[in-house]
Amino acid sequence: MSGCSACSGGGLPRPYFEGPGCRIYHGDALEVLPYLSGIAGMVTDPPYSSGGMFRSDRTARTVEKYVSTDSWNADRLPDFSGDSRDQRSFLAWCALWMGVARRATIPGGVLISFSDWRQVPIMSDAVQAGGWVWRGLATWWKPGVRIQRGAFRGRRSSSSSGRMGR
Repeated sequence: MSGCSACSGGGLPRPYFEGPGCRIYHGDALEVLPYLSGIAGMVTDPPYSSGGMFRSDRTARTVEKYVSTDSWNADRLPDFSGDSRDQRSFLAWCALWMGVARRATIPGGVLISFSDWRQVPIMSDAVQAGGWVWRGLATWWKPGVRIQRGAFRGRRSSSSSGRMGR
């Protein structure tokens, strides 16, 4: 693991953002979650690991895969790790951190995890493998992005949801 930017000296993590009834942590879930408890709702957007058909596509820099070439801030965005997994390792990794998240969540708590269309089936499996009760799928509509000539537009992200307990 790369080290958690939110953790100070291996102790409790400090929030990236904190407001009334809300804390946002920016870091490796497997390093941050063991310090947390009493979570009522968790919203997460993990690396999708779906940036190409071939291994060489998947191992490209994340900025090259996900940011338009004409983006004004492409050179300011950092690369991040964990985005070159195949389907099987993506499932195993998601089930691992979702299980840790479940242990930090109160009964009846909710998990929402975003993915792109290529990861929807495996993400629904991961929610259940992580010990959550599968609750469904929702779509986040994003008009005006990823226009592709000769193909359907990729104008949405999907989120899989689970619930702690029944």
